[in-house]
Order: sequence, then structure tokens, then C-alpha cells
Amino acid sequence: MTRTIIAALLLALPASAPAVAAPAPAAPNLDLQVRCAALFALVAGEQDRKVPGADRFPPLNERGKAFFVATGVRLIDERGLTREAIAPLFRQEIGTLQTEFAAAPDPAAHADAQMALCLPLLPPHSPTVLPPPRKG
Repeated sequence: MTRTIIAALLLALPASAPAVAAPAPAAPNLDLQVRCAALFALVAGEQDRKVPGADRFPPLNERGKAFFVATGVRLIDERGLTREAIAPLFRQEIGTLQTEFAAAPDPAAHADAQMALCLPLLPPHSPTVLPPPRKG
């Protein structure tokens, strides 16, 4: 399941980094961003499967995917990684998180603490743009 999520998200990454990027606000530490992207993927998966308690976090399907893709682009830009090299990195981070949750005396409290660090990094929620109505 985790591999399917990672594979789907990696398909959204560009084959190569964009040639010119617009100036952006200061980005978070890349290692933290990787950890948060993995956490968002885990929580989004639980939300999709309607795991009890996962709904205490904001919906992460759309914004979490955007964050995951942005993290992948940063890994390509800043560390020179390929898309193929990114997948194992995310799988490793997801495995680390799962191990931490399993070992935590209170996994829910551990998840809350991790999400408290990561949620502020999410991009702002953008409104859904609907296509114009069809004529006829």
C-alpha cells in the first residue's frame, strides 16, 4: 500500500527540475520536509481508509500530495536526486515513522506531536477551481 501511494505521488514529479524557479519564501529544513511529507502520506492513507481518529487532522489528500510533490522537487533541485532515488528515501522515512508509532507508549499522542510540527508547513488551502458550465 505504501509503495502504491509513493509511486502515485512520484508520477506527479517533473522528470527534471525546472530551469527557472520564481523566488520563494524560506523553505523548511529539507530533512524535516521529507519527514512531514512521509507523515502526510501516512495520515492521508489512513483518512482514505477511514481509520478511526485520522479525521482529527485536516484532510490531507490534496494539500498533502502538493507538499509531497514540492518535497520531491526540492530533493531533485537541492540534492540532485532522481525520481528513482526519491522513492526509497520516502519508504525509509515512512518505515521510521511507523516504527516510532509502534514503539510509542501513546501512538495517538506521538502522532499529534509530529503533526503539530508538520501542519504549519502545509501550503495554504486553495479553493477548488471548477470548469465553466457546459453550454447546451
